[in-house]
Amino acid sequence: MPATAKLVTLTQAKDHLYITTPDGDPGDAAIQSKLDEAEETILNYLKKGASADWVDPTTAPGAVTAAIKLMLARLHEDRGDDETDWIEFWRRIDLILARYHTPGIA
Repeated sequence: MPATAKLVTLTQAKDHLYITTPDGDPGDAAIQSKLDEAEETILNYLKKGASADWVDPTTAPGAVTAAIKLMLARLHEDRGDDETDWIEFWRRIDLILARYHTPGIA
């Protein structure tokens, strides 16, 4: 199970998804789970580019939090049964994170 997201808050995630339920809503757990998955996915993508100095939304670069929010929206909308446009989606993520991403060597 992914660690609890720290670079994007649940409130920021709900705002990004246009979810207006109050804090403590029963649906928050599902959103938090997707947020945790999104942050872990983006930080794993960055590999060595993720900085230990990024401890909360105020210290993380905007490009990183933007990529986490994009991944969150994708995970929230796509339940895994539609693989269309994933390549284009990852190209967008790569362009956003190019400054922070350490490419792998095959």
